[in-house]
Amino acid sequence: MLVLLALLRLDRLLSGWVWHLAGLVVVGGLMLSTSPWAWALAASIGVLVAGLLRLPAWRVAAVGVVLCLISGVAFVFANVQDAREAAAAQAQTNERERGGQGLTSSTAVLPALLNRLAQGANPVARDAVCENLFSASAAAAFAVSAGSSDCPEAVGVFAARISEPDDYSEAEAPTRMLGDGLEIDACALGWGSTVDPGPPLGRLTVGREGTGQTFIVTSFAPC
Repeated sequence: MLVLLALLRLDRLLSGWVWHLAGLVVVGGLMLSTSPWAWALAASIGVLVAGLLRLPAWRVAAVGVVLCLISGVAFVFANVQDAREAAAAQAQTNERERGGQGLTSSTAVLPALLNRLAQGANPVARDAVCENLFSASAAAAFAVSAGSSDCPEAVGVFAARISEPDDYSEAEAPTRMLGDGLEIDACALGWGSTVDPGPPLGRLTVGREGTGQTFIVTSFAPC
């Protein structure tokens, strides 16, 4: 505010009233906030401005300084708390949205994953793998295994190695129950044919996603 007044050459016109005007503008801005501590800080600045107008009598100004310090610290603390609560609420929202991902059956995850990988040239299929069937850590591990910078790119690289997309999702793999999830050795994919339609995938752990509503690949390890 003071810089703006100086740039507009109003500081000379206002003479000794520059600080008072700046204080009033700050008070007005704070009063537009709905935070009670913003109102308290605005009132404190108002007391300080009133005290400055009474100088050299300094008692009111001193009270204003003390009030500004107290309400200012509380105002900053309240804003930090609000930001933390907003971040926590957003995290909960993201977690609820993730509840719509994955599949309702753990045994359906591998066929769905192989099917989407076979269609990896399609951006929609890439998103279906990386956003819907993989956890964030599994997606990152899959990207590293393919030498790619991210999961969607890795899906494209993997899809290019599949020679028979229509047959690839029909694979079977050794599985082991793990609670209500599965451990799948997709390094040992089998199609019952002499020619494999695509490469082995990796070792997968299938479990419930964060909300516990559906199943996704929670961890991935290369062959």
